[in-house]
Amino acid sequence: MINNRIDLLRGVAILFIILLHAWYFTPGYDGFKIFNYFFAKLHIGIQLFFVLSGYLIAQSWDAIKTRENRLTIFWIKRVFKIVPLYYIFIHLSILYFLVMKNFNVQYVPANFSVNIENLNIINYIVHIIFLQGFAPKWLDTLVDGGWSIVVEVYFYILYPLVFSRLCSTALATLRCYIVGLIFSMIAGGVFGYWLQLGDYSYRNFIVQIPCFLVGVFIFHIIKEKTKLSSSAECDNWVLYGNFLCMILLFGMVKGNVEPLGAHHIYALIFGFFLYSMLTSSKELSFSTFYIFLQLLGRHCYSLFFLHIFLLNFCKDFFSNNFLEFGFYTLFSINLCCSLLGSLLLSKLYFNQIDCFFVQLAAKITAKIK
Repeated sequence: MINNRIDLLRGVAILFIILLHAWYFTPGYDGFKIFNYFFAKLHIGIQLFFVLSGYLIAQSWDAIKTRENRLTIFWIKRVFKIVPLYYIFIHLSILYFLVMKNFNVQYVPANFSVNIENLNIINYIVHIIFLQGFAPKWLDTLVDGGWSIVVEVYFYILYPLVFSRLCSTALATLRCYIVGLIFSMIAGGVFGYWLQLGDYSYRNFIVQIPCFLVGVFIFHIIKEKTKLSSSAECDNWVLYGNFLCMILLFGMVKGNVEPLGAHHIYALIFGFFLYSMLTSSKELSFSTFYIFLQLLGRHCYSLFFLHIFLLNFCKDFFSNNFLEFGFYTLFSINLCCSLLGSLLLSKLYFNQIDCFFVQLAAKITAKIK
């Protein structure tokens, strides 16, 4: 039941991301201002992924925290889940660029894709060991969307070492979340206004930590079924709740969401949705659309990489060569290729690879105490 609801939310998140990229990969999208505003908001799918990751990581750690070699077990599962497809698509992206460049020396890759300037041994090594999160100029240069994968990897590394201790209860997680918001605003200001690093003020790990902690908080709230057992505990909740409201108000001092950042508001909203979904007693609908979203959710990791790869293919072989088809036709082609094409390839090949390594990790960790 819970897995189905998580898959449903994952499906919503990846659908948002696919729609966003299908729109921006279509030539002429900038001529539709009203639609641009709508599609630009679909980046919130990333925040939904982060909230879900926070919940699932807290759940995963809680299930093994009494085992002797819990750190080894935890990291083996994370490595076998993240690394194989990540490495495959880094090398597929590089290979695709080299093939296209070989056939057409004037080939111009899409933004945030492999190009001749960023294809070098240092950048390659940095991506292989997940260090591009500390090098703003190399983010999203060998695999588009890689910045979010790296942010998740950093959280996976730090959770058992740091956050599992700091966030042992719902109240402790709330304290940690408040501190995280403060550091997020400071980091956003340093990277965005002082160092003038542009998108890195949003795409760095420190700024995104609170989004994960929302998911961790929801896990503890559900696990504890929080009851205020004493007046002192009630006072603590009121104190930290008021402090959180003050931070949120300060973060929107400009009358919008600056310097807090809209992504934190979205994460809180998604946290509410997650809590509502997981605690609802209502049965999920078995409509075709719900089933389709759950299918997308089960394949979301491979779809995340595949849809970008296929959109690059569409850009090179369809969009740039058939402009006379019109914008809406090209957008429809992009959407079909990125959504249905990537889902088909995922079912046939890439999700099979993903499942193989997940099952392999389960067999290995089952033998560890």
